[in-house]
Amino acid sequence: YDTTLSTARAQKTNYDSYYCSTGTLLLNETVRVTDITDGSSNTIMVGEQSGSVGGADIRNRYYTPWGAAANWDANSTGKTVAAMTAASVDLYGNGLTCVRYQNNSRTAAAGSDQVYDANTLLNSYHTGGINVLLADGSVRFVPDTADFVNFKKMCMRNDGLVLTE
Repeated sequence: YDTTLSTARAQKTNYDSYYCSTGTLLLNETVRVTDITDGSSNTIMVGEQSGSVGGADIRNRYYTPWGAAANWDANSTGKTVAAMTAASVDLYGNGLTCVRYQNNSRTAAAGSDQVYDANTLLNSYHTGGINVLLADGSVRFVPDTADFVNFKKMCMRNDGLVLTE
């Protein structure tokens, strides 16, 4: 999530993590292929999350590894995620993450250290990187040594920023 983008919105959860509006799979929102203005071959849709972090299994899978959900309260009915505040709703996600940390990190900060957090790490047991699915349907291996700024750019569908690597 990049706060410098004028089109970016983020929803802070009460778990010190964020859901963001710049990816391709969003919480309670629809993204069309035409919304991927950075190009479907330059945009990550799904990232691998199969490894452990410091020996702990914290893959984002609160109830299921597929899909997305939020636990709305009475004050949030009919509102978009961006319109809600952490004070009025208990947000959690299933299978969604907002990339805030380098892939295959061996430690997890607050907001990425529980299965229900919105910023769980993309990781794998592969030596040296993770597999990602791009919005064009192709699969790419992203090495752990990839520039993190470029990696975050690839996770955003409409930032208009040029990849430098």
